[in-house]
Amino acid sequence: EANVNDQNSYSKFMNKLKYLKEKIRILARLHKKSLNSRKSIIKSEVTDLDGVIDKGEGSDADGHRRREVVRLIQEVEKFDVMEVAQKAKIKWSIEGDENSKYYHGVHNKKRGRLTIRGVLIDERDFVKRISLEQNDDLEREVSNEEIKRAVWDCGIDKAPWLDGFTFGFYRRYWEIIGNDVVDAIK
Repeated sequence: EANVNDQNSYSKFMNKLKYLKEKIRILARLHKKSLNSRKSIIKSEVTDLDGVIDKGEGSDADGHRRREVVRLIQEVEKFDVMEVAQKAKIKWSIEGDENSKYYHGVHNKKRGRLTIRGVLIDERDFVKRISLEQNDDLEREVSNEEIKRAVWDCGIDKAPWLDGFTFGFYRRYWEIIGNDVVDAIK
């Protein structure tokens, strides 16, 4: 359990996520160590089996075992490849494909030309006002159900903040963190 004594719901929630991220990093490091250890054990077994087979002393069981061990090595290396791909995605999302100054200039000029500055009806400005009911609806406190619906309406691979936790994470663990999310938003 995270030791969080902050009174502000938002900062309390963010501190819980920070605590969770630290624990995930520790688990990831332990998992990586375990995979590397497993990989070295498996590779030494392949080397031993190759030595036996190269001497001509290998049996059918040794051949089958070697194929199984090679498959295990490929499985472990697949995890390594997936990790490298994930790190590349993260690096790309952080560094991104930055647009040039020229592009921004062209975009801003076009946006300026397309801006609607007002509506004229019969040579008179048309001003639409919202009703008191609409105004009250806009100013009322957002409900827990609306917050949950907003989380479910977003793509699972999108992250609402820069902490890296995606909407998929929030959906999956809503029963655990839902109240904290609602408190942080309210």
